[in-house]
Amino acid sequence: MEHCLGIICIVDMVQEQTVGSFNWRVEGGAIPSEIVSTARQPGVVHPNSWKNSWHSQEYSATNLKRILVLPQISNFFYFFNWNRVKLRYCDGASFAGDSENKAAQLQFRGQRIWSAAMEELMSKGMRYANQALLSGCSAGGLASILHCDEFRNLFPRKTKVKCLSDAGLFLDAVDVSGGRSLRNMFGGVVGLQGVKPNLPRICTNHLDPTSCFFPQNLIANVKTPLFVLNTAYDSWQIQSSLAPPSADPHGYWNDCRKNNARCS
Repeated sequence: MEHCLGIICIVDMVQEQTVGSFNWRVEGGAIPSEIVSTARQPGVVHPNSWKNSWHSQEYSATNLKRILVLPQISNFFYFFNWNRVKLRYCDGASFAGDSENKAAQLQFRGQRIWSAAMEELMSKGMRYANQALLSGCSAGGLASILHCDEFRNLFPRKTKVKCLSDAGLFLDAVDVSGGRSLRNMFGGVVGLQGVKPNLPRICTNHLDPTSCFFPQNLIANVKTPLFVLNTAYDSWQIQSSLAPPSADPHGYWNDCRKNNARCS
């Protein structure tokens, strides 16, 4: 199964909307975190079901328009007047980093970027939405969980707010060599980018910061309605968590990495 093969990886904003809502566009990047809001209509759909599209700019505004906007596609015409905004993924830590290494001239500002983007969008009309959905795919799916309650708190209580994470759960599992490749990678991200202060304290009070970057340790405490979507067999998880090349230097698991049907 492909990574991010489910309900929402909204790509660039469709500009053609004319019905009673606000228009804005925030361009996106490789692994997206998106905001969808509306003044009228419920629901949202996923235009990103094509093979290998989870890291591709090829499936951008054209396919988004085809899936979400065209009324002749009867299952989806309800969403033609939604505002669809993609917040470009740019920080490498699901918009949770905030650190600086002056010697190396490195700055990680994911959390500040998130906050600034939310402030900008609210000022451009998102605050008037009757309903709002925060969604994301892969690292954007993790961002949707990390920021779900924060997103909810931007709006008045009367606004219906929900979150959706597509392929945002990452396996904290032992790899084929007996190590924990993905945990090591996540630990590096958390340490390098200073993520800990932006993780929920209800988690960091009893678990280490790296564990709290794995969303399975966060979702039980998310107060906002949250829909979690993950494939049973996720190609990226197999390639990067269970059998990454670093854990399989002789390539015994190459066939499995390339084709899930060959895994046993």
